Amino acid sequence: MPATDPSASTSIEAIEQKFLCLDGSDAGASLPDVGELLGSLTALHDWQALESRDQCYMVLQQYLVDKHDVDSLVCLLKLRAEWLGDAPAYRDECRDVLASSTKDRLAVAKIESVMTSAERPMAALKRLELLNALVPGAACVDKTWGYGVVKSLDDFYKRIVVDFDRKPGHMMAMAYAAQSLKLVDASHILSVLHADPGAFALMCKERPGEVVLMAVRSFGPMAVAQLQNEMENGVLPPGLDWKNFWSGARRQLKGHPGIRVPAATKKSELVELSEGAVVSGPVDLVQKIAALNDVPGLMASMSEFARTTGAVGLSDEQRAVLADRLCFVLKATATTHSDNDKVRALMLALSFGFTKLPVPMRSRHEEEFAMADDGEVDLLGTLCKPAIVLNAAAKLSAAIVEDLVAALPVDRDPAVGAGLAGVLDEMPYSLLDSLLPKALSADSVSKAAFIAKMAALIQDVSPSYAIVLWICRNQQNPDVAALVTSAALSTKALLCLEPEVMGETLRLQHQIAKIFRDEKWIKGQMERMTEVERSAFYERIHAMEGAWEPLQKRAIEKAIFKHFPDIVAAPVALASPAEATLLSPVTSFRSLNERKERYRVLVEEAIPKNVQDIETARSYGDLRENFEYQTAKDLQRMLLQQQSDMAREIQEMKGTDFSALEFTGKVALGTEVSLIFPDGHGTTYHILGDWDSDLPLGIISRSSRLAQSLMGHVAGDQATIPGEDDGQSVEVKISSVQPLPRSVLEWALGR
Repeated sequence: MPATDPSASTSIEAIEQKFLCLDGSDAGASLPDVGELLGSLTALHDWQALESRDQCYMVLQQYLVDKHDVDSLVCLLKLRAEWLGDAPAYRDECRDVLASSTKDRLAVAKIESVMTSAERPMAALKRLELLNALVPGAACVDKTWGYGVVKSLDDFYKRIVVDFDRKPGHMMAMAYAAQSLKLVDASHILSVLHADPGAFALMCKERPGEVVLMAVRSFGPMAVAQLQNEMENGVLPPGLDWKNFWSGARRQLKGHPGIRVPAATKKSELVELSEGAVVSGPVDLVQKIAALNDVPGLMASMSEFARTTGAVGLSDEQRAVLADRLCFVLKATATTHSDNDKVRALMLALSFGFTKLPVPMRSRHEEEFAMADDGEVDLLGTLCKPAIVLNAAAKLSAAIVEDLVAALPVDRDPAVGAGLAGVLDEMPYSLLDSLLPKALSADSVSKAAFIAKMAALIQDVSPSYAIVLWICRNQQNPDVAALVTSAALSTKALLCLEPEVMGETLRLQHQIAKIFRDEKWIKGQMERMTEVERSAFYERIHAMEGAWEPLQKRAIEKAIFKHFPDIVAAPVALASPAEATLLSPVTSFRSLNERKERYRVLVEEAIPKNVQDIETARSYGDLRENFEYQTAKDLQRMLLQQQSDMAREIQEMKGTDFSALEFTGKVALGTEVSLIFPDGHGTTYHILGDWDSDLPLGIISRSSRLAQSLMGHVAGDQATIPGEDDGQSVEVKISSVQPLPRSVLEWALGR
């Protein structure tokens, strides 16, 4: 512990005494508040009393596990993640500790949804906190669906059902909900709107300035055009014109000390909160900055100062105030791990002409910054750290990302270029699109490093969607075009369209699919292919299902024929959708849901009962002669094997309602076939998926012997089908082959 704190020994003993009551050693003591205990652990860490810190941590962790207090346990694990530098390996330990703390199925589902991802433990724990807060009745916002209220949570399928304004009853995977949803409180403008639409409409008409203040507090700083888009997207009441609303708001907010409203002609400037008095000039603004102690207010005021005054002609007093407040912000971002605020503060500091700042911080935070030899923070070196660039780019607007890239000396400093090239596969597309043109410019010293890294990434089995999209869009650059052959690039782009993805990856997938609808692009790609490669490329597009709408897909094929009319002079016979479906496991939604229900009963009822039977049999004594115990263990092995088999089968099986299958006139999956037997009687069968069977309705599985003997036949054919007795067969005539009737399609849906 530091010698500068002579009372630390006494304080450590007092803290250790607090934790004694948690392990039962001091039964008479009252239990302290968990928040107080977390503060004590932080104090031990700051005093470098690491042995005491770790002992007390383990006592508290076990106490919270025994009490099944998942929320407090998450706070404790976040604290330890900070001590360990957010090491990725710690995530698995967090998952195991959390899993041991609860038997509640919903809590376990939430833990499994977020703690098995590739995220660092701090981010995963924050997502778990969000999931725990998403209880029925909680208000939230989604970028796509807008405002919503949590309706229910499903622990078996790990889903959340949210009633969004734009999509009531929308089901979301817990893992995706933890990424895309944002909790909102009662003061959020959307909560106020939904609590009392009539009162909110009246406020918009009579007090528009108050509504704008509420909007900026809810959505954050934004340009006027962006604010207009947010307000017109379901916030303003019907019939209220934006122009009139904004004019009224500007009149009411004129001279308001809490908000900065740009001039009417400057729609690109930000509407942002501005704590304190209205400023009349640079001196007043600096005085205001000196008095501020909150990061949002400081960032807004210093950004305004940079726009209105800049770095030219600053007095020593002004530079001292700016340096002091920038140090305050940077220290705060080290504590909160807010890389987006950190990047904005670093860019502001560089714009004011600072190269180093004496940021006071604890030693554990120094690794977040590049430190100069004199112990001050190297601003540009910190800004160029790959981890900071990546984390900030994922949260900043595209405009700020462009400013960030402009500040990075990636084209002048080989070390910076090598560092950023090393994380190309982790970059969001907005960062790639701004950074790569600069890095690949003719006079860039980092060009070779980026070319080599991109060549390696695009040759990977599964390159990132962002890399594939950027290379596809920049084929006009000779250096980019030389990275990979057109045939290989096109194939990798098509492979990106096959998986079911979500979130940002889904957006990139849609952009890649859109590229194929560009006739000029597809012509350029195919011109650089061999004849064999063109044919293979066409066949893959023709066989793909779901990547494009039918009309879009036909337009792509039409463009191919237009420029390469001989490509399919003797086309290879490709399977129809119905025939192609025969190659993969498929069944009706009804049968798939029934199988999932049997799996749920197995996992939640049969296996737990078997475990209880084993424990009961174990209590009878001598296991070698215990028949009940041996019988229960044999059943356990059978049940666990059944669980494994059912889980694999459900994972591999695809559900369908058969309505999208193309009818060819042949007996195939998803067809109705009528037979006439030798004695004159007729029977109709409906051929569905592997797990489908309902003989009263004539529904048979496509894998049954009867269905297999009829496949490929057309109306009027004679066919040999299995007889009622083994080894016998019957000759029948196929009287008709039709698409499935509506009643069978409804059955397949489970109705």
